[in-house]
Amino acid sequence: MIHLCKNNFEKLENFCNDIVSKYPNLIFDADDFTSLPESALVSLLKRDDLQMKEVKIWDYVIKWEISQNPALPTNFDEWSKENFLTLKTTLQQSFPYFHQLFYQQFSPRAEEPKELFSIIISEDHAAEISIWIDRKTSTYTNNPYRFELIVRGSRVGFAPQTFWDIFQGHANTILVVKVKGADEILGSYNPFAWDNSNIDVYQWTRTEDSFIFSLKNGNIQNSILSRVKNTSTQTAVVNKAKNMYGPQFGLDFYVF
Repeated sequence: MIHLCKNNFEKLENFCNDIVSKYPNLIFDADDFTSLPESALVSLLKRDDLQMKEVKIWDYVIKWEISQNPALPTNFDEWSKENFLTLKTTLQQSFPYFHQLFYQQFSPRAEEPKELFSIIISEDHAAEISIWIDRKTSTYTNNPYRFELIVRGSRVGFAPQTFWDIFQGHANTILVVKVKGADEILGSYNPFAWDNSNIDVYQWTRTEDSFIFSLKNGNIQNSILSRVKNTSTQTAVVNKAKNMYGPQFGLDFYVF
């Protein structure tokens, strides 16, 4: 957002950028925030080091975008479908810079995008899964991976056909389920693309990088990671008939 050409001002530039990173509310809460030029706002959104939750930043962006369209009602309850379409068009410049949010199409009942993480997994869980993927021992303070929600069973159902229709061709996927009536969260990681093109037979995928896990949650104090044993690498991930079976990891973790 701040660019000073002369080398003599490099320290000043770094100082100002550090202030913006640590205290972005100084800009977002300013009385003249809504008069900020679009190019300046986009430059601010491009930063990955703002110490503010993206959902909160999204609220400020909505405020700014509405100010650019004075005809839009200030009360969301009064908005028509056309009003939301207008906002959607205006927001196109801002969308690409929100990394941790799962976007849906605007509708009269969808004033803002949903957070990626549900009540099942948190960002701390995601960081833990990430170090398992990279076979690290220390926790990431800045997660190098961007987690994107592909499907939520509570919305579309848990039928095997549904899983395969959506996941076909997707690689580097994480499956997470919560045990009903318990704190236990189970999951798995598959580095390969799901493929059930041959629906009449079992298709075993060989890999040493897949794993299953149980996450710490509630009364469960410690997470458990289970990697593929050397003797089981050839049968680590199973692709089966999509109208009958869901995903399977070895002989240990099935989803029907």
